[in-house]
Amino acid sequence: MTAMIPILRSPSRHVFDEAVLVLTALEIPFEKESEAGVFALYVSEHDAPRASEELVGFMNEDPLVPEELAAAAKRGRPWPGAVVYVVLICVVYYFADQWSFGLDWFGSGLIHGAAIRDGEWWRAVTALTLHNGLDHIASNAVFGAFFGALLAEATGNGLGWGIAVLSGFLGNLAHVFIRTGSHRAVGASTAIFGALGALAAHELVRGWTDTRDMARRWAPLVGGVILLGFLGGGGENTDVLAHVTGFIAGAGLGFVAARTRALRRAGPWSQAAMAVGALLFLVVAWAFAFAAA
Repeated sequence: MTAMIPILRSPSRHVFDEAVLVLTALEIPFEKESEAGVFALYVSEHDAPRASEELVGFMNEDPLVPEELAAAAKRGRPWPGAVVYVVLICVVYYFADQWSFGLDWFGSGLIHGAAIRDGEWWRAVTALTLHNGLDHIASNAVFGAFFGALLAEATGNGLGWGIAVLSGFLGNLAHVFIRTGSHRAVGASTAIFGALGALAAHELVRGWTDTRDMARRWAPLVGGVILLGFLGGGGENTDVLAHVTGFIAGAGLGFVAARTRALRRAGPWSQAAMAVGALLFLVVAWAFAFAAA
């Protein structure tokens, strides 16, 4: 039996996927392995010289690959962003419940269809941080932290959570202009479905190649359907349209993130800048909300 030897080791899923496509196109048999965040490709000793030459040639044709590799290696763990998310919505929940600083957090920040159409855009952002009751905030904290962390693992904390916030904002805006009337709503679920949509688009763009990869490729879409049902797809307190618009907005942003090399190779400083930008967006929205109250 011919021995299999490693031909590539990389912490970057993008580089690994590209190498898989190269070997597949050349009809060079290979085996895949992943451990501790490092992806490896193995080929036979007979095919190793040719495979090595082809992969080196591929990487030389794309000078951004080493930068993407370095960026992926320095992204760190995805959970810090999830912790910030949970703390943030819990703090706002407490402030709103206590009318902290003498302010009407709910009245100033909830989704109000007519008010948003009249120009109060910030409500599409501030409503993402408001929740109606412990059950509401508990479910959004768990699902938001989980899917947000999965997206952050794929894109980096700053970009991932930035996409979640922006998709929630865009999803709420789209929902308000599609739906007539003066409906009211609060909750982070639009952003959660935005994160799911972004994750689905990101996985689809990667182009998985075998049966297990196909399962992973479609997992976010299946997860979205399951989550929609769990959160009460037809319940009176659930707005399915907002979830759909959030998912679509997230899918668009996820596609852009997966196809934009500058975003794929975003390093620690760029990720930090995007994280700060997402937080500032929330702070500015609340500043507008209180100023207009």
